[in-house]
Amino acid sequence: MEDVSLLKQNPRIAGMDKEINNLYQVINNSFNNTEIHREVGIPEIRTSLISGPCGVGKKTLVQHVCKKIPAKLFIISLSSIIIKYDLLENVELGTKTREEDSDNDDNDPIRSIFIRAKLSAPSVILLKDLDILAKGHDGEWKPKIINMLEGEFQEIYEKVFIIGLTCDAVKLPDSMRKLDFFQHNLNLDLPTRIQREEILELCLSNLRIINSEEIDDLVKRLGM
Repeated sequence: MEDVSLLKQNPRIAGMDKEINNLYQVINNSFNNTEIHREVGIPEIRTSLISGPCGVGKKTLVQHVCKKIPAKLFIISLSSIIIKYDLLENVELGTKTREEDSDNDDNDPIRSIFIRAKLSAPSVILLKDLDILAKGHDGEWKPKIINMLEGEFQEIYEKVFIIGLTCDAVKLPDSMRKLDFFQHNLNLDLPTRIQREEILELCLSNLRIINSEEIDDLVKRLGM
């Protein structure tokens, strides 16, 4: 197992050793053990869903793990896609086949990024704003975006890993909650007291004006 301790340099992921190792091992195994999975007939995990409150560090966690692997990170903001779709309302998105020429992939931003990720493999595609597809969010664009994503998930390229971010997985469309859609799940809770102490210690250590005993005293005063 490779050392991932160097990842713990960002206050937003301090205290997340377990989560860092979990995601790192899943992605690394997907990239490096393809032949083994084929030989034994076990499907490899190529998708993951990370759940947790806003600001808990979901995106930061993915960015740091990608740096360690290393893997090229592509970020798809679904809210931005929807804005772009509104500008291209006369274009039928997600209808091109994989065999068709990709010169017009700007008309299908999701397809375009998946192709770029394939060419840059090993790579990770991060799907932001999945919650915009949650139940209760109606709109003409919603089923089209879902169909576009489902089409890409049907045939994920080798050494390409997909990660979705959500605040509440329960509210996602039923199709996205199936086990074969997001094969791996990782939940990030609000920082515990110990994690908050580690975050504070990391922030203050960079200032080099306070020692560990003073940090402990400050933690007690702040009621952390």
